[in-house]
Order: sequence, then structure tokens, then C-alpha cells
Amino acid sequence: MSDLCEIGRHWKLIRTAYGLTLSDVANLLNIKSKATIFRIEENRNSLSVELLNKFSRVFSVSFDWLFGVSQNPYIDSYIEKNERDLLFIIKTLSLNSLSCKVLNEIPNEYWNITLRKKHFSLSVRANIVFLLYSFLISYLGSLNNLGLLQDDVLKIIKDDDFLEFDKILLGNFSANFASNQEQLSNLSHLLASRDQDTQPCFSLQ
Repeated sequence: MSDLCEIGRHWKLIRTAYGLTLSDVANLLNIKSKATIFRIEENRNSLSVELLNKFSRVFSVSFDWLFGVSQNPYIDSYIEKNERDLLFIIKTLSLNSLSCKVLNEIPNEYWNITLRKKHFSLSVRANIVFLLYSFLISYLGSLNNLGLLQDDVLKIIKDDDFLEFDKILLGNFSANFASNQEQLSNLSHLLASRDQDTQPCFSLQ
């Protein structure tokens, strides 16, 4: 099987495992048409390195797995980098009194990398990255629309290469998706579990 076929198969596996529509993924990645996502999944569309990197970061899966080189989708160091970037933004919001209930409920066991590795499995950590990312881009968009993001905070957020905030403002990612009660419940459940045996809400197995 070619690398392109593996990418299409794994792309669709992730989308369906996370319960996302073609439009959800297109909006999440700031792609204009859901038809592009369909063609990727059917191995009829070439992919840029930029798009592959964005997809792999949002879902915290490795390039080796996407290309079919490895059977393990998760690498600890890769997930940790995504966590570090998201937590930096969350800390910035908190220091500027722009936090909210969802973000305030992140437990100490998740903030501390040693405890995080002890209490949360790689698959659960990957789920949490996706859920926090989804929530943050909607929440930040709402804050910006209300004019609540100060220039210094806005600069920090815009400089973050994970969130790509400028693209978020130009995109059409649905605020309803990130504020969906089921997604918020999933996030709350996973953060509260603090148990390596907890099953992920979205499994790639």
C-alpha cells in the first residue's frame, strides 16, 4: 500500500473516531471546501507538508503512523510539545484575567509534566490536546470579537504556530462545535480521570 493510501486511510480513521464530519475537519484546518477532505481520504488529493503538520498536531499523531511506517500513532515527545504550547496560551490568558471555568478546572496533575505522564495515558493525552485546542480557538475567537484581547496578549497568541490565530480569525470554525456540551463533558471526564487505565473518548485502535 502506498504512503498516500495510508494517509487517506488514517485521516478517515481519525475523523470518524472523533465523530467529525468532513465540514468539521475542513473548518478545523481552515480548508475552504469539505470536498478537499473527501479527496484526501479517497487518496485523490496531494497534501502539503504544512497541512500534514497541522493535522498531525491537532490530533497529536506522528508522521510515521500517518505514512504507515509505525503502528503506534502516539509519541510522548510530540504530544508533550503540543501540550506545552496549549498550556502556555492558557497560562497567558489566566495571568491576564481572561480565563474561564473550563480552563480553571484543569487539575494540577495535568499542569505538571511528571504527574501528567504518571496519571494520563498517551491516548488520553492526545484526546485532551484535541479538546483543548478545539475549545481554545472558539474561546479566543469570542474574546477577540468582544474586544477583550489586549494587544500584548494578542501578540503572544498570534506568534503561536500551533493555534495559527490569524487563520482562525479568517476561518469559519464553528463556535458551536467547541462549546458543544458533549465535547466539554469529554474534556472534563478525561481531565478528572487521572488514571492510566482510563479509556480515551476517541480511540484509534
